[in-house]
Amino acid sequence: MSVNIAVSYNVFDNEELLEDSILNIRDHVEKITVVYQKISNFGNKCDPQLEDFLYSLREMKLIDQLVLFKTNLSNDPETNERKKNNLGYFLSLKNGADYHMGMACDEFYFKEDILNLKDMLSQYPVDLVTSYMYTYYKTSNYRFAEVEDYVVPILNKVVDDGRQNLLGGPMPLLIDPTRRMKYDSCFCFPKTKPLMHHLSHVRKDFRKKLINSTANKNWYDKIDAMCEHYDNWTPGQDAFLHGEYIKLEKTDIFKKEIIF
Repeated sequence: MSVNIAVSYNVFDNEELLEDSILNIRDHVEKITVVYQKISNFGNKCDPQLEDFLYSLREMKLIDQLVLFKTNLSNDPETNERKKNNLGYFLSLKNGADYHMGMACDEFYFKEDILNLKDMLSQYPVDLVTSYMYTYYKTSNYRFAEVEDYVVPILNKVVDDGRQNLLGGPMPLLIDPTRRMKYDSCFCFPKTKPLMHHLSHVRKDFRKKLINSTANKNWYDKIDAMCEHYDNWTPGQDAFLHGEYIKLEKTDIFKKEIIF
């Protein structure tokens, strides 16, 4: 049985990583949509060139469909983010996909892992596949020495039964509260085999990421210190995030270094 995967990117900023992320998977998925915002969940404006850039990727056949998400600032940031993620899932449903792959610009997968996932799901069509992740700092050549303790939902089975991401939705492991969807069966890749490479801290504008993060209420007062360390970081140093130093390791898994 062949497995049809539709990808939906959630975009406001960090678009400088989007093309590279798409190129890793374009030939191995059936549909790529982008749901984008002009106004962030905190009321900040996107880069003036964002729409032109997204349309240029569509002209290059890297994106199949663009959809504008209109931010409702009367909602809290997490509610807007959940609604935006749900819109991506509904597009996968509308496009007739077997599986939905919700992504951000800074999430990267490699060809062999996508092909292995499709092969696995053709035999065992579970509702949900999750993975732990590597997190990168400043450049794709350096990542946290320890794999993260939380997971990302790589693939959700597309079912026309009204399911969507829900506040407090059940999950087998620690996961983003805006990406929790009903499931009846799940395959969780072990921590020894992370599939997702999260270039979370590889940014053209690191401050913009921190200010518009839905999690920043926990460390908003540390943004200046985090940005200062990021701007002055050199290879060999630890990362500094959320008030603590984090050990990094060098890696050459990316064929081309991504750095800004």
